Amino acid sequence: MTRGIIFWAAISCTQLFTAFGFAEEPSGAGFEALGAIPEGVESRGVVKPSFSEGVLRSLIKAATVTKVSNERLDMSEMTLQMKGKTAAEDVEVALLSASYDLPTKVLTSDEHSVVRRSDFVIEGDSLVFDTGKSVGKMIGNVTMVIDLPKQTGGSATDSNPKPSNQR
Repeated sequence: MTRGIIFWAAISCTQLFTAFGFAEEPSGAGFEALGAIPEGVESRGVVKPSFSEGVLRSLIKAATVTKVSNERLDMSEMTLQMKGKTAAEDVEVALLSASYDLPTKVLTSDEHSVVRRSDFVIEGDSLVFDTGKSVGKMIGNVTMVIDLPKQTGGSATDSNPKPSNQR
């Protein structure tokens, strides 16, 4: 893949997930089922798939999940994989630690967060993702790398790319 545009910012990127096509993700992305974990119990090696009409829509993996209260789950080394219409549209969110608020359906992390899709990677100091609305925000030292398709006859990282009309 060609590395294209790099953005560095210390600002928030609102509506990240909606902007990249995840408005159809089922409400809660499967986190509600994790609410069945008994309060105060740490579950290890958690893998929770979520299906819609027999199709895998999301997959939650976490080294640990602890139900802190009836309203909050704490997770470590968590990834959320959201399936798009094609494999190229699949998105993965990787968090060192995260909390999920069951009533509001909001996933938060105050540590380094990474969101990947086949054509971009975005990283930041913290993440807030409303799984019910499929709207997310990354805050602080945000870096985004967008992979551009090879349509210009040269790579975006080439020092002298060829115009598209030259061969």
